Amino acid sequence: MAERQKRRFWRVCRIYFRRFRICVWVLILCILASLIYVNQVGLPGFIKRPLLETLRERGVELQFARLRLSWYRGIVAEEVKFGPTAEKFGPHLKLAQVRVQVNWRALARLRLQVDSLELNRGRFSWPIPGTNTLWREISADDIQTELRFLPNDEWSLDNFRAVFAGGKIQLSGNVTNASKVRDWKFLQTAATTPSPAGALQERLGKLADIIDQIHFSAPPELRLHVSGDAADLQSFQMRIMLNTPSAETPWGNVSQGRFVARLFPAGTNQTWGEINLEAADAQTRWGVSTNLHFVVNIVSLEKQPDLVSARLVLSADIIQSKWAMASAARFTAD
Repeated sequence: MAERQKRRFWRVCRIYFRRFRICVWVLILCILASLIYVNQVGLPGFIKRPLLETLRERGVELQFARLRLSWYRGIVAEEVKFGPTAEKFGPHLKLAQVRVQVNWRALARLRLQVDSLELNRGRFSWPIPGTNTLWREISADDIQTELRFLPNDEWSLDNFRAVFAGGKIQLSGNVTNASKVRDWKFLQTAATTPSPAGALQERLGKLADIIDQIHFSAPPELRLHVSGDAADLQSFQMRIMLNTPSAETPWGNVSQGRFVARLFPAGTNQTWGEINLEAADAQTRWGVSTNLHFVVNIVSLEKQPDLVSARLVLSADIIQSKWAMASAARFTAD
C-alpha cells in the first residue's frame, strides 16, 4: 500500500513537472515573439504614446515611420522628420535613425524619463523659392550628434558633425528654457506673400548665392559654439572659427585663412561682436597683401544703445595696390 502511494506521488510530480515545463516554454516563446514583434514591427501604442508625450514636454516633436526596439541600441526611431511637413518654405531636418536613450533607473521606479537623443545620418534643408518655379535650398548633410536633456529644461548638444557647403562643421552648445525653441517665429511657417517671412526668404536667397560663389581647395573646418536662453534671443552668445587652406570668394582669394567671430549677449556689456581675420596671402580687386591681420570690434554706446561704434584695425607685412605699395603697414579707423 505504501509502495503504491509512493509511485502515485511521483507520477503526479512528473505530470505537474511536464505541465510546468510546457508553461515555461510557452512563456519563453511568448517573450521571443514579443521581442521579434517590437524589433521588426515596432513598439505598441501604449508604449509609444507616453514616450512621445515625454519628448513633447521637452519641446521635441518626433515624426517617424517606425519606432522599434533594437537588440543592441535600445529604442530607435527610423525615418525621422522635424519641421513643418505640410509647408515648403520652413526648415526641415530628416534623419535615418534617432536613438532614444531612456533612463532605466527611473523606469524601474515606474517613471518615464528620456535622457538623450542620438541623431544619425541626418540632413537639414531650407528650401528657397526662386523665379520661374526654380527652387534652391541651403542644406547640411551627414549629420551626427547627441542631444542631451538636462534638468531644469536645458539642452546640451554634444559632438555635432555635418558637411555644409563642402566643409566640415563641428557644433556644440547649451540652451536653457529649451522648450521655448518651438515658439521661435523664424522657425515657423514662412508665407509666400511679401512679409517679414518673405524678407527672410530673400535674405536666404542672397546667402545661397554667396555660398555658390565660394570654392575651397580642400574641405575647410568650421567650429561653432552657441549658448543662451531660448526665452530671450538677445541672451545668446556665439563663437565661430573657420580654418581653410585656400578659398575663392566673391570678395577675393585667401590662402591659409583663419576667421574667428564672436557675438556677445546683449546687456552683459557694451560689446556686441568681434571679427578677426588672418591670412598668409590675400588677393582682392583692390590689391594684394601678405600676412594680413584684420580685426573689427563693434560696441554699443552706453547712453544710446541703439547706436554702435566700430573700431577697425588692419595690419600686413606687405600691401600692394594699383595706387601704392607699403610694407609693415597698419591702418586703424573708428
